[in-house]
Amino acid sequence: MRELLAETIKWLGQGRSVSWATVINKSGSAPRQAGSRMLIAPQGALTGSVGGGELEARTLALAEELLPRARRGVLDFSPAGLQADATGMVCGGQSTVLVESLRPEDLPLLKRLEQSFLAGQPVFLATWAGGESESFTECNLLGESGNWPEGLLPAPCREMLATLSLATLAGPLFLEHKQSGCGLLVEPLRPSPRLVLFGGGHVALETAWLADRVGFEVVVVEERQEFAGRQRFPMAQKIYACHFEQALRELRLDADYYVIILTHSHATDMEALAKVIHEPSAYLGMIGSKRKREAIYAELKRRGVSQARLDQVHSPVGIKLPVETPAEIAVSIVAELISVRAAKRNEPLASFDNCAD
Repeated sequence: MRELLAETIKWLGQGRSVSWATVINKSGSAPRQAGSRMLIAPQGALTGSVGGGELEARTLALAEELLPRARRGVLDFSPAGLQADATGMVCGGQSTVLVESLRPEDLPLLKRLEQSFLAGQPVFLATWAGGESESFTECNLLGESGNWPEGLLPAPCREMLATLSLATLAGPLFLEHKQSGCGLLVEPLRPSPRLVLFGGGHVALETAWLADRVGFEVVVVEERQEFAGRQRFPMAQKIYACHFEQALRELRLDADYYVIILTHSHATDMEALAKVIHEPSAYLGMIGSKRKREAIYAELKRRGVSQARLDQVHSPVGIKLPVETPAEIAVSIVAELISVRAAKRNEPLASFDNCAD
C-alpha cells in the first residue's frame, strides 16, 4: 500500500488522473484477497495487482472506459465452467473489483492517509461500493479509533460502521446489507511491519532486498562501517552504523517488530541475543547451525535466561529448505517471516490454493 500510495500522489501532484482497482470481495480460490489494489496510471504504468490474467485485463478495460468520465464501476468476475475454458483461468472462485477514478482534487485525502502511515498511526479506510457518480473522496472515508466523519454513505452503511469493533479488526472486511444492496469494504491500514537485521553481511543484504519486496520496513544494525552504507542498503528505512546496544536504545523494540540476528561472529550473535531476548517482538530469529544454537543457549541459560524464553527463538532461522547460497537462505528466512506475519494478522495460509499469472 505504501508504494501504491506514493505513486498515486506523484501522478495526481503532476495534475494527471489515475484509477484504483480494489478487490472488495472474494470467494473460493480467487487469486487475491479483499483489499488487494492496483494503481492504473498514465502511459500504462501499473503498481500492484488484483489477480492477473483475464481478470486484470477486464479491470484495465473498465478503468479506461471510466476514467475520462471520472466515474466508478464494479466488475464481478467468476472464471468457472465454460467461462474458465474461454479465459484460460481455472482457479474457480469469484472476485468483485471496484474501479475508481482519482483526480488531482483527491490529493488532500491521500496525503492525510500518507501522513498517518509516516507517523505510524493506524488508519481505517471505508470504501463504499455504491455511489457510481460520486467522487473518490466522497466514497472513501478515513476513520481513526472508530471516529468516522460524515459522508455520502447510506444509512445502512453508517449503521454497519457504528457496530463494528475496529480495534479488533485484523484485516479487510467486506460488509454487505442485502436489503439495501449497500456494500462496504473496511480496512485497517497499519504501517508496514518493521524488520530489524542485526548484521550487514551477505545473508543480511539478500534478506533485506527480499523482505522489502514483500512489505517489510527494513532496519539494519551493523557496527562495521564498510557494511553499513546507504549504497549497500538502499532499501533500508534506517541504518544504524553503531554497536547493537546503542541501536537498541534508540529503536525501542515493541511487539510489532521482527528481529533477526546474523552478525559476523558467533560471539556477537550471542551477545546480541542476550540483549534482544528480553525485549518484546513479534518474531525473533538467529542464524546458525543447531550446534551453534545449543552452545549459545547453554551460555544464556547459565546467565539466567529461561528455557521457555529460548524456545521462542527461531533458530536455525527460516523454514526447512535445501539452501546454501545467501539468496537461498534469504528465501527461507523471508518465507518464515511471511508465515508469522499471516498468523499475526489472522490471515489464511492459502499458498496452495492461490491462482494468479
